[in-house]
Amino acid sequence: MDLKASFAKSDGPISCNSFLGPEPDSKTADARGLAEISMRVTAKLGGLVGAYARRELDLVNDNPTWQCLDECAEDIEAALSHLDDALGGVNDAQFDQVRQYIDLSEQDTWSCDETCRDTPPSPVRTELL
Repeated sequence: MDLKASFAKSDGPISCNSFLGPEPDSKTADARGLAEISMRVTAKLGGLVGAYARRELDLVNDNPTWQCLDECAEDIEAALSHLDDALGGVNDAQFDQVRQYIDLSEQDTWSCDETCRDTPPSPVRTELL
């Protein structure tokens, strides 16, 4: 499979190349394999972002930023749960369910953006969003 051509067809070709290109298994993966790898990479990165939001909760002093971080951490955790379900669907070849779980994951992360839109600018908010 031509990775560059596959990445070019995606919604985020630069992100695909940055995150999936270094994955050793991506070089020999078929489309299904790339889907699995991308979900694993996304879950790993999402876990790091969620953990960052949870850690920062203890450090913020203003209520709007605390609420932003708390709700984003919850949204990220929900998105990760949906990604885990999607990965199970790929393994079981239930691709309609996979699409539903991916859509739910995206909705969860957009909810985070909405929650924090009116939060005062801060380094934490910038990092999270």
